[in-house]
Amino acid sequence: MIRLFLATAVGLGLCLSSPVTAEDWPQFRGLSGSGATKGAALPTEWSADKNVAWKVKLPGTGLSQPVVVGDKLFVTAAVSDKLNKPKNFGQGVIETGREKRPDVEIDWQVVALDRTTGTTLWAKSATRGQPKFAVHACNSYATETPCADAERVYAYFGATGTVAAFDHAGNEVWKAELGAYPTVANFGSGSSPTLGGGKVFVTSFSQESAFVVALDRKTGKEAWRFQSGDKGVATSWSSPLVWANSKRTELAVCGPGWVSGLDLDTGDELWTMAGFQPFSSSPTVDGDTLYFSNGGQSSSGPLLGVRAGASGDITTKKGEQPSEFVAWSVNTGGAGWSSPLAQNGYLYVPGKGTFACYDAKTGKQQYNERVPKMNRLIACPVATGDHVLLLDESGTAAIIKAGPAFEVIGSGKLDDNFWASPSVAGGDLFLRGVDDLYCVRKAKSE
Repeated sequence: MIRLFLATAVGLGLCLSSPVTAEDWPQFRGLSGSGATKGAALPTEWSADKNVAWKVKLPGTGLSQPVVVGDKLFVTAAVSDKLNKPKNFGQGVIETGREKRPDVEIDWQVVALDRTTGTTLWAKSATRGQPKFAVHACNSYATETPCADAERVYAYFGATGTVAAFDHAGNEVWKAELGAYPTVANFGSGSSPTLGGGKVFVTSFSQESAFVVALDRKTGKEAWRFQSGDKGVATSWSSPLVWANSKRTELAVCGPGWVSGLDLDTGDELWTMAGFQPFSSSPTVDGDTLYFSNGGQSSSGPLLGVRAGASGDITTKKGEQPSEFVAWSVNTGGAGWSSPLAQNGYLYVPGKGTFACYDAKTGKQQYNERVPKMNRLIACPVATGDHVLLLDESGTAAIIKAGPAFEVIGSGKLDDNFWASPSVAGGDLFLRGVDDLYCVRKAKSE
């Protein structure tokens, strides 16, 4: 774990004039993009009247994860009094195929809150207008998680193609327009931006577009663009990840049917691997290994580990041995919509009410257990210390002891609809529901 955070400091912190700290949660899935943090231990029990430090109602709707830098928490929202709230999976399935573009004016906002009290510090408009396309009843028009450093917060709204940067006081610094594109079956967008090498990285994989773009974090000017149309065009929701390993620092991208490592400075493709379905889940890392999985709510695809230093096409051809850079592969080990989590030598993979653990070095399964009282896991798991947190869409949480043996050591429950992934900063746990944003914090009396 120490190596992971040192590598992340090189890949993320040192490229910023004022680096974030190991206890911040500055982007989707935290500092390293892996979902693991060195933060203080979380409460092992919470409810509406226990260990909830504050609860606030956010403007509008959204499914973006809260991000934290210093004393501020940032989140995005699509604000309109005529927008429906995102529904849970069961309700959303009933409405599948009935989606229509709402005839409403939306104000896409970035909101800053005091992380200690939940007080709103400011809410600024990134862009306004009518949405160009419909989204699924379970999705929102503000699903992409922003990213932040000690100077600015950077928000991407796939529904409009807008990327906007604000300083921590709420002043707009720059804005870039990448274009909005239709998604398969009107499911909507959801790939979050990430930071590294002085750039903001954004992916756009839709039914009409297939590109990765790097924007200068200070000016918003385009530094490079990787066009992947020759690999096929389809919707993919995976978020890119800056992978700082012992060989180099690169951008790992899971596109519509392929995975590639891109050079941070030029966008050149360092390596690629094809033969997958479009990705719903995002990759994770632990030092010199990148892990990714493929699958959906009703199917499980492969789960793989790729070693640092790969080059060229490392796709496993039929009848051939895998590349030396493929650490291991499990044919049906992939997650659904959630993402795998790597921590301290083990890889954790959430399923539909189940939770699996693999040896991260060999890919050998340690267990695959049904988690009591939990149903659909869409939010990504989080690891802190020797705890792994799971949160299902109904607000039921389980704390699993990290390691090769399955043991539930804590639980929590909040009555809300949770698709946004949890965030951890220090000893604070931030949970964004459809109705409210919650801060779970261990009471001083405990």
